[in-house]
Amino acid sequence: MKYALVVNPNRCIGCDRCIEACEEKHGGSHPGTFYTNVIKLVHPIHNIKFVPVLCMHCKDPPCAKICPSSAISVTSFGAVVINQEKCIGCSFCSLACPFNRIHYDATMKKAFKCDLCYDRVERGEKPACVIACPFKARLFGEYHEMLNIAKEEAERLGGGVLLYPGETCVIYILTPEQVKTLQDEKILTIYREYPSWSRLEQDLANYSRWAAIPLIVGLTLYLVRWRKKRIDEILRGEKHE
Repeated sequence: MKYALVVNPNRCIGCDRCIEACEEKHGGSHPGTFYTNVIKLVHPIHNIKFVPVLCMHCKDPPCAKICPSSAISVTSFGAVVINQEKCIGCSFCSLACPFNRIHYDATMKKAFKCDLCYDRVERGEKPACVIACPFKARLFGEYHEMLNIAKEEAERLGGGVLLYPGETCVIYILTPEQVKTLQDEKILTIYREYPSWSRLEQDLANYSRWAAIPLIVGLTLYLVRWRKKRIDEILRGEKHE
């Protein structure tokens, strides 16, 4: 069974309980770290003051493809997990991640990221950050059930859109205005960390013009193309060294 984690920034109050829960869950093996975060906006935009961010848990993760030691795998329910015993500290995964959600610790020479609390999920429990959220800014459950809930919430927002449905286990709910502003202001990490902001905008414009593809679909197509190109570039660089 596949699972999904729905993130709705419109419900986030910035209490940081998700961060505290994550640190409590993972701090034992790597003290003082957490793999989720909440971006606090200086100037609230379109009813959003806080933006939760975490690993998107891609259906076809470039980090797993690029890992030379096969340390990264996808669980049966969709979580992308790093096996620390296999990790050799090359940091290729952090370079390949289109969302910049993999942390490389130079001291430990290991890569770390959100693992969707896969051990909890295997026991039939929800991720720690989901349990800790008091305002249901994060929901977790069977993929299609969560997708339907996300669609209903998007409708309630008045024409809301979902980021990457079918491509990732983490799905964001945003209005078109929120998407545009978060892009323009380079606030949302999943957009901001791309290598060329101007190229992203141009490619999105080109995709949107072709057959009237909507912005969000154009972004998904761009991601697929860019991820493959970035992995190829990294592999070529490795070969030249």
